[in-house]
Amino acid sequence: MTDQPKPKAQSKSKRYFIVNPAGAVHEVTRGHARSRLAEVGYRMATAAEVAAYKKAPAHRGLGPVAVAWSPEPDVEVEVE
Repeated sequence: MTDQPKPKAQSKSKRYFIVNPAGAVHEVTRGHARSRLAEVGYRMATAAEVAAYKKAPAHRGLGPVAVAWSPEPDVEVEVE
C-alpha cells in the first residue's frame, strides 16, 4: 500500500446575503453579490432578514422575508 496524501478539505467560501428588488433573500458568493449590488434595487440583507431566511424550513416558495424595493424613499411595496 502506498501512502497517498489525503485530499484537502474544500474550504467553504464566505457567503453573502443579498435582497433582490422583490424582497427575496439570496445567499450568494462575493462575486455574485458584487455584480447584483451594482444593479438598482439590490441591497445587503439586514441581520433580522438573514435570521428569518435561516429560520425558514425551505428557501423557496415561501415568499419574501424582506421589504420589496421601491424607487420612492421610505415607501414599502406590498408583495402578493
